[in-house]
Amino acid sequence: MLEPAQQLIRERRLTFLLQPIIHARDRTVLGYEALARGPSDSPLHSPSMLFEAAAREGVLPELDRLCFELAAARKVALGLPGRLFVNLTPQGLLSFRDKPGDVAGILERAGLRAESLVLELTEQAILDDYDAIRSVMAEIQALGAAFAIDDLGSGYSGLRAWSELHPEFVKIDRYFISNIDTDALKMEFVRAIIDLARAARSTVIAEGVETAAEAAELVDAGVALLQGFYVARPQPEPQAAMSDTMIERCPPLDLASDKVVARDLVFGDASIPPDALVPKVAELFHERPDVDAFAVVENRRPVGLVRRVELLDLLSIPLRRELYSRKPIRTLMDATPLLVEADLRLEQVSRLATRGFRDRLQEQFIVTDHGNYLGLARMVDLLRSITQEQIRVARYANPLTALPGSVPIYDCVNRLIRRDKRFTLCHLDIDHFKPFNDFYGYAKGDEALLIVAKVLAAHTSPRIDFLGHVGGDDFVIVFRSQDWRERVERALAELTRALAALYKPEHAAQRGILTTDRYGVQRLFPLLSLSVAALVYDESHTGVTAEDLSYHLAPIKARAKTRAGNVIEVDRYGDIAARPAAARGAASLATA
Repeated sequence: MLEPAQQLIRERRLTFLLQPIIHARDRTVLGYEALARGPSDSPLHSPSMLFEAAAREGVLPELDRLCFELAAARKVALGLPGRLFVNLTPQGLLSFRDKPGDVAGILERAGLRAESLVLELTEQAILDDYDAIRSVMAEIQALGAAFAIDDLGSGYSGLRAWSELHPEFVKIDRYFISNIDTDALKMEFVRAIIDLARAARSTVIAEGVETAAEAAELVDAGVALLQGFYVARPQPEPQAAMSDTMIERCPPLDLASDKVVARDLVFGDASIPPDALVPKVAELFHERPDVDAFAVVENRRPVGLVRRVELLDLLSIPLRRELYSRKPIRTLMDATPLLVEADLRLEQVSRLATRGFRDRLQEQFIVTDHGNYLGLARMVDLLRSITQEQIRVARYANPLTALPGSVPIYDCVNRLIRRDKRFTLCHLDIDHFKPFNDFYGYAKGDEALLIVAKVLAAHTSPRIDFLGHVGGDDFVIVFRSQDWRERVERALAELTRALAALYKPEHAAQRGILTTDRYGVQRLFPLLSLSVAALVYDESHTGVTAEDLSYHLAPIKARAKTRAGNVIEVDRYGDIAARPAAARGAASLATA
C-alpha cells in the first residue's frame, strides 16, 4: 500500500493558488507565485504537512516535479501574464542533474516559455553541495529560466547561498517586512539587502506585505517588487481577482516626488555596446572631448562603465594598444559600476556611494529605470544638490531642535497640493508649557521641547512624512502615512510618560504645578499635554494654498484646547469648504 504522499503524487491530486508579484512603481504584474495545496479533505492539504510527508517517504523530488509540471500547465490554462514562480527544494533541483531536457520537456508540454519561469530555492533547505547546485542551475538558466532565493533571512545559510549561487531574484522573508514602518532595525536590514542586491545584480522582492504603511516604506526604500495580502491574496483564478481597484491600492511611483531624485541628475546618454572594439572606444573619446565615461549597455541593461582617463592611460603604455587592438571593450570595462535606480532620493544615492563604493568614489555613475539604462550622472552634481538642500533646510531650521521651520513646511504642503496628493496636516501645541518653563527654567523647558521633537520624529516616517517646528511649543507634521492617527496616538502615549518624568515628585503627585498666574491668582497648572489639530486633505481642490490650510487649522486647534489632557481634534478640508462661510465660523464658535 502506498504512503499518503506517494498516493497523492500518483493520483496527481494537487491544486494551486496563485499570488501576484507587482512592480510597485508602475503597478504592473511581474508574475505569479504558485502555491501548492493537497486535497482539501486530506491532512496533507497544508503545504508544510505535504512536503514534510514527501520528505519522510523519500519522494520529495517527485513532488517537486509534479508541482512544477502542474503549476506551469495551470498558468498557461488561465492565460496569466508575466512570469511563473515555482518553489523547488534543492533535492528537487538536483534531480534534474545532467537532465536539462526534463525541464525543457515539462515546459514544452505545458506550453510555457522558459523565459517565463523562475524557480525559487528555499533558503532553509539549501544543501552544502553548492558546486552541484550551480551546475544544475547553469543548465536550466541556459534554457532561459531564472532563479530566486526564497525567504532570505529566515535561516542561517541565506547570505552564503546568495553569494554562491548568484540568483536573479531574492525574496526577503516576511518577518523583516512585518511592521517595517515602525521598526528601524528591520528597515536597516532591508536597506542592507537592497545595497547587496545592487552589487550582486539581483532584484529584491518583499514577501508578506500586508499594510499600506509597509508598502510605502518599502517602495520609498527602493524595493521594486511587492507580494502579499496588501497587493492581493492567493487565488485559484487570480485573473478575475486582478481588478483595477486592487492594482490601484499599490503605492504609486511618486511617494517622494516632492524631492529631487536620481533621475534629476541625469545629464546625458553616452553608451556603447560591449562588443565595441577597444580602439573604436578610444577613438570615440577623442571625438567627444565632453564625455568622461561611456556606459556599456547590452539589451538595454547596463553591464559596465569605461572611463576616459583609465582607458587612455592604459593604451598609452607601450605595446598595450597593439595587445588590445582586436579586443572588445568588455575586457577592460569596470563590470561593477555604481548603478542607481532613477527614483531614489539623493540621500539614498549618497548612502550607496559612500557605503558600497567608499574606496572608489567614481566621477560618474549609471542611472537605471527598472533596471534599464537611463543615462549617466556626475558625483559632483549629487554632492552639489545635497549641499544646496542642506543649506536651504538649515536656513529655516529651528535652532534648538534643528527641525525645519515654517518656510520649508509651507513649501512641502504647496508641492503636495500642486501635485494633487493626499495628506493630513497636523498642528501640535504643548499645553501649559509657559508656566512649566517659568517655574522650572528655560533649560528644563528646552529639554521638554527636545523630548517632544525626538518622540514625534520616532513616530513619523522620515521618507514620506514631514516634521517641522514652527517656534516655541508648536510643531507641525505633514503626514503622508495612511496610519497617521495611530502614529499620533502612540506618540502622545509615550510623551505622557516622558514629560511627566520632568516634574518634581510633589508636582507629579498633585498632577500639576500650584503657582501664581499672570493675574496674580494662585492656580494649579496641569502637567504638560498636547493638543493636536488635524486637517485631512483627501481630495483635490482648486486654488488652495498652504496658507489657506493653516487658516482653517486655527478653529480646529481652538476646539482641541477647550478639552483637558492629550486631545486630537480632526476635520476634513472637503467638509469645511462645503460649508457656507458663516456656518464655518458658527460651527467653530459653538464647539469652542
